[in-house]
Amino acid sequence: MKNSNSTQQLKKAFLKIYPEAFTISEACRRIGIERSTVWRWKDDKEFQEEFEKAKTGAVELLEQEARRRGFEGWLESSFHVVDKELVESPVRRFSDTLLIFLLKGAAPDKYRDRQSVDVKATGEVIFRVIEE
Repeated sequence: MKNSNSTQQLKKAFLKIYPEAFTISEACRRIGIERSTVWRWKDDKEFQEEFEKAKTGAVELLEQEARRRGFEGWLESSFHVVDKELVESPVRRFSDTLLIFLLKGAAPDKYRDRQSVDVKATGEVIFRVIEE
């Protein structure tokens, strides 16, 4: 019974850490288990359901960070010379790329990449089935 309690505690610890760790490998490293252990736990329906919730939480954290970088930006150091002295002045940077991904995710019908193929064939078209 003790082993079962220990396993349940490890499962709870993994599910708590996973959204912040962003990867299964990192969450496993932080609690000291092998990655293969998590794959075995996925046979447990309850764990699998909780794992999917934790995964959603991880995605939400990533989305929050993408929004922050896209809208609020971050400060980078910028240096220039004034009166023969090196002066540091912060510059706010933003990520247009992250905003593009957020738009594609939020409104895929409107912002998805569009491709079209125009094929005109003349003459005889031969189809072959190649068996290996």
